[in-house]
Amino acid sequence: AAGIAHDFNNILAVIVLYTQLIARTVEMPARSQEKLRTIEQQTHRATDLIQQILDFSRQSILERQPMDLLPFMEKLVILLERTLPEHIQIELVYANESYLIQADPSRIQQVLMNLAVNARDAMPRGGNLKFELSHLYAATPKTMSVQDLAPGDWIQIAISDSGEGIPQEVLAHIFEPFFTTKQVGAGTGLGLAQVYGIVQQHEGHIDVRTEVGQGTTFLLYFPALTLNDNVVETSERDELLQLGQGQKILLVEDNQVTRKALKESLAQLNYDVLAVTNGRFALEVLATEAADIDLVLSDVVMPEMGGVALFHAMQERNLTIPIVLLTGHPLSKEMENLQQMGLAGWLTKPTDLVDLSYLLADVLASR
Repeated sequence: AAGIAHDFNNILAVIVLYTQLIARTVEMPARSQEKLRTIEQQTHRATDLIQQILDFSRQSILERQPMDLLPFMEKLVILLERTLPEHIQIELVYANESYLIQADPSRIQQVLMNLAVNARDAMPRGGNLKFELSHLYAATPKTMSVQDLAPGDWIQIAISDSGEGIPQEVLAHIFEPFFTTKQVGAGTGLGLAQVYGIVQQHEGHIDVRTEVGQGTTFLLYFPALTLNDNVVETSERDELLQLGQGQKILLVEDNQVTRKALKESLAQLNYDVLAVTNGRFALEVLATEAADIDLVLSDVVMPEMGGVALFHAMQERNLTIPIVLLTGHPLSKEMENLQQMGLAGWLTKPTDLVDLSYLLADVLASR
């Protein structure tokens, strides 16, 4: 899964970058703009499919941070009220307290959205969808259908629907990848497998209670987090590009088409770009031109010397130039360790042009 994701995301990176570049730089009729938006939307759907496979295999890159589930889920319920059919009534039940966990907000949102969509499909004639937040202290192991819950403090999220319920012969297979009861073309069978993988990657657990004709409840358990400091909510950014000030970036990318797309994207962001094909050539450039380089932007997987080896080699040479890694290969734990060692940042492929512009601007502003 990881190897396929790397190659596939390299292809998608080129499509995404060129689509966004054309949309921002070329004047075209409204019908052509609409077709371009369709290309981008379909590319993101392909990206989501690869992400589902990585999530199930527990190989996705997480950006975990302290988060309070209550304000997060209040916003999610508002979103679901706008997107789910009107005949589905949504309720959020909680006590007036904090529900802190260490998690990647985007992956947690994916879990809850997947379960909400499943609940919608289980209630074709309408019904009730309830989210409930609670604290749970397990003094002894708690028996569950998939895996016993270890003793300790947990945050529980219960997602309940009043739908059709899950038959016993289906229940044993619901977390298996590519298992689906939907018609051909209506589902990939990756939704619950993705949920299972994301929860497991957060050191969490999942349980399910269901009765045919009476509905289903999914129970998610995440290790509770105790913090004295306030949890900072992530702020939404606009879609305007953050332009550079002519700084020089050393681009390191072995794939010719991806390298060209990235080079043109960086030029559009007002950076001066020097491109090489792997880490060894990057070190040769840095040996003579380090004083002129403001940032190194490197792929992770390359022949002869990849991005991680380049990062270590730059440290050994006491080069203080910030380095940002681009990866289509899932290396979550390694990336977290590298950040602690001084890595300036990283993005996954396919790389969004706006995300790239913000990260580069932030890193260069902190030099």
